[in-house]
Amino acid sequence: MQAATDQKAFPTMSSINPTEITTLSTTTKLVSWSLPPATLAFLTASSPTTAILSIPSLAIPIAFFRYCYLQDPTNTTHLETLIWTFLGLGTIGLSLSATIQGILFKPLASVLFGAQAGKYLEEFTRTNVSDLSDAERKRRAQMARRWQYFAFLFFFAFGLAGLVEEVLKSSAIILARRWGSVATEREYLNAAVAATLGFSTVENIAFVYAARNDSPGILALTLLERVLLGGPAHTLSGCLLSLSIVRRDLRREAIGWVRILGWPTLYHGAWDFSLLAICAANGNVGWVHPRRPVSLMAGLGVAVGISAAAFWQVRSEMDRLGVLLTDTEEFDVAGASPEAWTSGDSSLGSQAEANPGRECPRL
Repeated sequence: MQAATDQKAFPTMSSINPTEITTLSTTTKLVSWSLPPATLAFLTASSPTTAILSIPSLAIPIAFFRYCYLQDPTNTTHLETLIWTFLGLGTIGLSLSATIQGILFKPLASVLFGAQAGKYLEEFTRTNVSDLSDAERKRRAQMARRWQYFAFLFFFAFGLAGLVEEVLKSSAIILARRWGSVATEREYLNAAVAATLGFSTVENIAFVYAARNDSPGILALTLLERVLLGGPAHTLSGCLLSLSIVRRDLRREAIGWVRILGWPTLYHGAWDFSLLAICAANGNVGWVHPRRPVSLMAGLGVAVGISAAAFWQVRSEMDRLGVLLTDTEEFDVAGASPEAWTSGDSSLGSQAEANPGRECPRL
């Protein structure tokens, strides 16, 4: 058992025979090397400011893929799965999300706002109010403070945004499992991170583009909120999804979709609803960045608080499972009862002896 626990989950670069290192397919190489500069070139043509401020958003997934490659250069099939999961969620996933939200958006607004639904939809998509007159701003403030609008925000945040996006993330993880290379608990988490990065990278760039004409202070706050806080929040909800799917697929626990989607949707919806409600308290329909110091501090406090709660739950869930980022194949964990993971069952040690080169789960 001691020998098994002393093994590293992944080979180090110095321990790998160069002939064992594989490469990505030509298509994946072409996409991986051309997409970042092409994205920056496109952004530069439309908004040089957006291009410069989008570099951190593009650097994060690149660093993640590089990290995954260095962990195991012999398993580029898994890396290809991660890259295409990232691209799929950033393109098809976001398109599906926008389509579903667009289909449900108008009926929901019609039920809550009646004849004013069209006006609410128009104002909800507005991101800049600098060109509005005082009378128009006053009318927006009246619209934002109606109880029907807060009911709309609730259904939008938890249903149209939260639930829809979490369903798409979980679908990406399952597709990566069935048609890609996702077999271990660590690979499930990698797939979740890749999926959430696909969403957050494109969203971050879109938010920066929307704020491109704002003051440097608002641009800096946008980067703070979207890259430093929003990105990790997306990732944490994805990790909660993957941990529940691990318990269902690898641990053979009876977990339904309500449990799998419940907490991620709750955190996602709470984030969106809180920030949009702060905008409404400032007299704005939709997302218009707050400028009052009290509102800014409230928004940052809410974002940090929700992220901290999600982080605590992710850590608690991983501690409860007893396996953190190990290279444990499905056959290793499927044969162990849930009690074995917390009781230190010696049969897990015999699994490691019977399968040299595979790491026994760390308890």
